[in-house]
Amino acid sequence: MTVDSGLGLKRCFDAAYPPVSAPPGYEAVLGYIGGPLAEHKWELRDWRQFPHLRQFPCYVPDLAQDPYDQAVEAVKLAAELGWNADGDRAIIGDLETEVDRSWWKVFAGTITERKFVPVCYGSLSTVLLNAAERIWAADWDHERVIPSGQAILAGQYDAGIAFGGTEVDVSVLSPELFRLGGLGPRELS
Repeated sequence: MTVDSGLGLKRCFDAAYPPVSAPPGYEAVLGYIGGPLAEHKWELRDWRQFPHLRQFPCYVPDLAQDPYDQAVEAVKLAAELGWNADGDRAIIGDLETEVDRSWWKVFAGTITERKFVPVCYGSLSTVLLNAAERIWAADWDHERVIPSGQAILAGQYDAGIAFGGTEVDVSVLSPELFRLGGLGPRELS
């Protein structure tokens, strides 16, 4: 496991419904841009609450639906929020405990073709089975670490913490993944 002992790990929070402010000491936020299984889609005003944090848009797909179409939609939703497709911005695909390598391959390939960087989020018990190049693993062991594994760039270590009128989940990010976030959505002209 990668422990945050001077390795530059960054703290990130996420929530289905954004809190009124960021928890103290956090440098990044993951929010939901949509998808068939998204509990709540963050609006532009939600993202604008956190202009000083690195932001990670997350799409919650349905693996029973076409991966190509959902990847195209994820990119479209990110662009509508003002994020540029420049090959240096992550879109997180939230697979939870779902496993389907061929589905992920098409979804990730389509995201990449459209100049975003796909990151597969899911439970540590299943996410590695999707053979993703970049992984955000959930392992709610309360230890602020990134689980071992060459493709794992982030570790979600706790969930359901009451904060700011909602519940947040918390993660640590590697410097490599942190660089793939960006500062808030820009004003759209």
